[in-house]
Amino acid sequence: MARLLVLVLCLVPVPAIAQDALRTVAERTDYRETSRHADVTRFCEQLAKHSPLVRLTDFGTSTEGRKLHLLVLSNPPVATPEEAAKSGKPVVLAFANIHAGEVDGKEAVLALARDLAAEKSLLKKLVVLIVPNLNPDGNEKIDPKNRTSQNGPTAGVGIRANAQGFDLNRDFIKLESPEIRGLVRLFDRWGPLLVVDCHTTNGSYHQYTLTYDGPRYPAADPRLVEAGQGKILPDLAARVKKATGFNCFGYGNFSRDKTRWETYPSSPRFSTQYLALRGQVGLLSESYTYAPFADRVKASYAFVRAAFDYAAEHADELTKLTADAAKPRERAALRTKTVAEAKGATALGYVETTKDGRRVRTDTPKDYPVTLVTKCEPTLEVDMPAAYLIPPGFPAAVETLRRHGIKLEELTEAVAVEGQAYTVTEAHKAKNEFQKHALVTLEVKPGKVKQTVPVGSVVVPTAQPLGNLAAYLLEPQAEDGLAAWNFFDKGLAVGKPFP
Repeated sequence: MARLLVLVLCLVPVPAIAQDALRTVAERTDYRETSRHADVTRFCEQLAKHSPLVRLTDFGTSTEGRKLHLLVLSNPPVATPEEAAKSGKPVVLAFANIHAGEVDGKEAVLALARDLAAEKSLLKKLVVLIVPNLNPDGNEKIDPKNRTSQNGPTAGVGIRANAQGFDLNRDFIKLESPEIRGLVRLFDRWGPLLVVDCHTTNGSYHQYTLTYDGPRYPAADPRLVEAGQGKILPDLAARVKKATGFNCFGYGNFSRDKTRWETYPSSPRFSTQYLALRGQVGLLSESYTYAPFADRVKASYAFVRAAFDYAAEHADELTKLTADAAKPRERAALRTKTVAEAKGATALGYVETTKDGRRVRTDTPKDYPVTLVTKCEPTLEVDMPAAYLIPPGFPAAVETLRRHGIKLEELTEAVAVEGQAYTVTEAHKAKNEFQKHALVTLEVKPGKVKQTVPVGSVVVPTAQPLGNLAAYLLEPQAEDGLAAWNFFDKGLAVGKPFP
């Protein structure tokens, strides 16, 4: 019998230790725990070791020096952006744990990477990039005291901020963190058509295991907004429902009286809207904090998988859409407001009561007809110029433009030009800091000028793939541009020219 037992064990195709290594921490602990950075590293190394279709690399290091892992999956395999381009296949990306208290996406994309590598078929159509742990420093602060209203994992989660104290999903304009600088460099080098950013949200009580968002900001190409909101996201919601049975809906919350469904103010400081300004399809996945941890991971997995399947099935359409969206527009939207959609909806909630002065959810489902306050409209637009000129003395602004991947040129001799300049008529600085900045709001008056531009000035043309983004960053009245984030403060004075 002993001989027979040895023989049977030898026929097992994958050693037991490998099988365990290719299960996530959440899976191995029955969803009581989430992975630490070392767990993510081990999982990625084992996956790359056991699958010839997976390459493990990194795209930088965190503030505290931890590697920012990148899994590259393709059939046949590729290892570089150049090889991906040569393959002719679309590139898609999912990243998770930008807020390290919101760990569902981290566990989901690791499991998805493993399953795609085993399945192989989707990887014949796509190059898949997975960033499982964008905020490893915040992730290492795992504690049961973090996000205590969240329904698991019971062993605790990390914290929202990175080691600099920044909310990384507010850093896509100013690029002050190594994590987001690395991610934007990845956007630039690999050029993904579609990107999914995985989060976990709380808020009002409803029946949606996952809510979502896509391009909405009006400075982006309207065709991108229309495709994301009108076609892509409803399609993904249907796929998630079919795969899991979970209900999905557009990201937001009930108003207190349950008559409105209200979303967040759209802004390019957030990844999804930033990607839209780059001409890429950015999608937001928000699993629901009050759902069980296992369900949240399952829903996140299903949403990312649905997005990748959609990209594979609509590759030509997305390629044309993003190519058109990257072309310079005639007008640049600078300020916005969130307004009601023309058409309402029915939102799935619960009967609620008041107990001890607080709203309490019952177990009785209830449908609420609601006004969708989710549309982003421009309140200020300007004509797009051929180029911008930045005088010497603003190196941080110039370096930040470079970090975005925007092409620019420094003048080596003085040049006489005719164009438009702005005069600052009002300048208001916020009293309270946000992300270590006192945000600035400017009002300006345009006027024609003839002047000699000095040596060392920087020319930023708008006839380039990131021309729309460049215009938004450099317009002084942009509500989320470089001027708002203090990059031009030393050149600001009421009654004087804007730099």
